[in-house]
Amino acid sequence: MYTRVLVPLDGSTTALQVLPYAKVVAKSTGASIVLLQALNDYPRELITSVSHELATPKLFPPPAEAWIQLKASALASVQAKLEMAAADLKAEGFQVTTLTVEEDAADAIVTEAEKDPGTLIAISTHGRSGIGRWMMGSVTDKVVRQAMNPVLVVRARPGEVTSSAPQLKRVVLPLDGSERSGIAMDHAVEMAKALNLGITLVRSISPMAYGDTFADYVPTMYENLADEIETDVQDFLAHEAQQLRAAGIADVAEKAVDGYAASAILDEVGDEGDSMVVMATHGRAGIGRWVLGSVSDRVIRHSTGPVLVVRPGAES
Repeated sequence: MYTRVLVPLDGSTTALQVLPYAKVVAKSTGASIVLLQALNDYPRELITSVSHELATPKLFPPPAEAWIQLKASALASVQAKLEMAAADLKAEGFQVTTLTVEEDAADAIVTEAEKDPGTLIAISTHGRSGIGRWMMGSVTDKVVRQAMNPVLVVRARPGEVTSSAPQLKRVVLPLDGSERSGIAMDHAVEMAKALNLGITLVRSISPMAYGDTFADYVPTMYENLADEIETDVQDFLAHEAQQLRAAGIADVAEKAVDGYAASAILDEVGDEGDSMVVMATHGRAGIGRWVLGSVSDRVIRHSTGPVLVVRPGAES
């Protein structure tokens, strides 16, 4: 399924926390790893260099010749760090390439991923910013919204640097009965096999999800219809669980939960961050891009564990 794992880095230690996931996927699938770093026109490396090498107060930006020298120095530093990271991965037996580009980071990531439909983007939720929650407009947000390739979003924990395998217990696969949400199933199977995990199927049962369906029902009829819907959901989950077992996943659990979809998914993940959610960007909404406030958006923002986002039309 995956031919490449594209790992965007920014020179921070938190961005490196996605590497254990990239390694386990690459090892399981035989995919190569691509380490990418984008250097903007005014990257932090250059601004830091300016503050150290040009006595303040000085005009910013510095003279053209000095700026060119600083930029070349920063580029060389970035490339050296990428090569060091690549050397460590190669020593472990991985096929690794490095790529340094001079453009907007999100655009560079999406463009590079689109060169191969089999590319999985593995990205940390934040790097240099050091904030606990990534913000709208950040690189991660732009990549998730724009990329047609699957994106694995890993929430970095400030101060932690680890090279050990991810300590996960389950893959959580939300389904809503739509064809689009089912597209995530192949990716869930791939991740479950790569990480040697079981899969928990989750589907919410919320009357609000059915709009005006219940509007004309008296309470007794409402209860009967609700029971019918719950039975249908249970049958649906049992069928999907059988499909997963046929695909080689022996440990499959089914959960039909009363309540809103995003809350049901987040409750299943819990506070420990030891479950990976695999989900399509949208299900019933039927829109081409998921919007702020949608189920996918809420889960990515608030899940304590990693989230694999699959856009309909992505390679599977």
